[in-house]
Amino acid sequence: MKELSLKFKNGDGKASHLKLRYVSEDLTESAVRAAMKTIAESNVVVDKDNHLTYVTPVSAQYIDTVNTVIFDDEPVKKPHASTPPVSSAPETAVDAAQPQV
Repeated sequence: MKELSLKFKNGDGKASHLKLRYVSEDLTESAVRAAMKTIAESNVVVDKDNHLTYVTPVSAQYIDTVNTVIFDDEPVKKPHASTPPVSSAPETAVDAAQPQV
């Protein structure tokens, strides 16, 4: 999966990152620069101390993550059936007395 990583300087001059998933993989430099400029000029994202988080655009890059499974002991999920599963448990007298809905 590719992720877009946007690096800014915050109000204190320290690095601040914004990572976005499910983005177009053919963005141009000018489009990303314009979007980062808009984010920085919006002044809407602040940290816990109320300092601006995204002040100066610094860089942008795609990060391509590849997962390599070493082992996976998780049981395989069965696909959802269109009809509810049938219980294999025997019906009890209490179950038989319940009205069917």
